[in-house]
Amino acid sequence: MDPQQNSGKNQGQPSAPQHDAQTGQGTPSIGIDRGDAVKQIVKAAAKSGLAEEIASVTTIKEEKADPKRSPGDSLSQPSQESDPPPENDSGKTRRIILIAVIVCVAVGALIWLIVFIMGKHGSTDADSSAASDSAQAEDSSDTHQLETTGESAPAKEGIASPYPASALDYYPEYKRAVEEKIAYDGTNEPTYLGHSVSKTGFCLYDINKDKTPELFIVSGKRVIEILTASNGTAVTLLASDSADYITLCTSGYLCREAEDGSAVSTVTYYALPQGQPTLENAERFNMNYDSNSQLVYTVAENGESREVSEHDFYALQNAYGATVTMNPTPLTDHITLKTQTAAGTAAFAAGGQ
Repeated sequence: MDPQQNSGKNQGQPSAPQHDAQTGQGTPSIGIDRGDAVKQIVKAAAKSGLAEEIASVTTIKEEKADPKRSPGDSLSQPSQESDPPPENDSGKTRRIILIAVIVCVAVGALIWLIVFIMGKHGSTDADSSAASDSAQAEDSSDTHQLETTGESAPAKEGIASPYPASALDYYPEYKRAVEEKIAYDGTNEPTYLGHSVSKTGFCLYDINKDKTPELFIVSGKRVIEILTASNGTAVTLLASDSADYITLCTSGYLCREAEDGSAVSTVTYYALPQGQPTLENAERFNMNYDSNSQLVYTVAENGESREVSEHDFYALQNAYGATVTMNPTPLTDHITLKTQTAAGTAAFAAGGQ
């Protein structure tokens, strides 16, 4: 038979064992590719669990070779010391919150400290300023110079409390002066400076704090005369007429306002120096029209006049304080009236004119 034909017939079939002439042994011949064989073995091992066994054995051998390697390390990881476990999100959040709280507390404490220091400093300045103002009020002259700042001027010093009406009995010079000024016409009610005695009263105020009260003669709600005692004599300080209006300010200054029925007016403030029986002009406020029929506001002090704004015109006056409300005691409670005609007495008893 032709060898080539025989070769063709055996193609694709396993070849028969060949005989070695030298050894007399036959060499087995397998017709399966090695790569395919390895793949088949790996698949079979995977199905039978042999791969896990091999990995376990290999791990044990590596642990013996490297004692530092932990049993849980995989075959593919190099032998090294284990890193600390990473911090989880909860721990990070708590640490951030703690830091934020500490920062807020520190900032709040700093703000409180700044406010406390500034407040203490401001209070110290205010106390120093008050002490300085008090010292200046004691050492300043009685005219009390004012400045036009566009704001309310500082208030003047207050007066003492009113004296009781019974104090009039300790000043006979006042009683004599009043009794001498009461007019009798024999038919009508006695009058004092043109005002019915039955409607006239008095008050006592120490306006310059010299421990001697001044006598205010009041008719209705209007002050008609002010007297002061000097060396056993009663001296008239101010007396009003029908066009004047006299008041006592809470600062101790006297105010005399005169108007002509229009917008034109003059307001004068007076001070009574201690130890003197006469008043001194503090300031005079004039309001009048100019050639253009515009109101002009001026303030005169120490013989010098200056023009001011409307705001300053009233602000400077407000510095003298409000008007003191008086509650006069009737003159007849402490003054002895002279005897007059029967007709005059009857008219006086009936309330007068």
